[in-house]
Amino acid sequence: LSERFEVIVWRDGGMYRQQFTHGRPATDLVRIGDAPKDKPHGTRVRFLPDYTIFKDEDESGKPIAFDPAVIARALAQRAYLNPGLSITFFDESSGTTQTWQAKDFGEILTLFAPSRPPLTGVITFSGTEETSEGPVEIQVAMGVWEEGAGEVRSFANTVPTPQGGTHEQGIKTAYLKALNKY
Repeated sequence: LSERFEVIVWRDGGMYRQQFTHGRPATDLVRIGDAPKDKPHGTRVRFLPDYTIFKDEDESGKPIAFDPAVIARALAQRAYLNPGLSITFFDESSGTTQTWQAKDFGEILTLFAPSRPPLTGVITFSGTEETSEGPVEIQVAMGVWEEGAGEVRSFANTVPTPQGGTHEQGIKTAYLKALNKY
């Protein structure tokens, strides 16, 4: 999907780079230096879309452009879904930089919380269940706000699931059961 794609990785004291052209390795993974002391680990990804796949204009003839707000929201979600992970987005078209990092999973509500006053603090819980197919982990963050309709956002393996799924239905059922019992 990319005409050019470059990955730089800082790991184990080294800085490594690999480049790809049209999905094929253009270079091997090579060590290009030492990791800086202030950035001992991390990954940087840069790419140029392949305009033979992504046409450089839409049906009306307008140039296609990335929407930085959409990209920023997706990256922020990933950072909040993975506490401790720091994600920085540098928008080369505007020269702006944004960084997200959550200390705990409950901070994801800062992305979705309504502007109304909350009735509760953030409620979080997590757990892991061993199954025959391996461990299944769940993390839940919720809050209750004054008035308004309820809203549920669910993710599976950090991918939004706007259509819901059994994981979302299970949480809704358990929440309703606990609320009715109260």
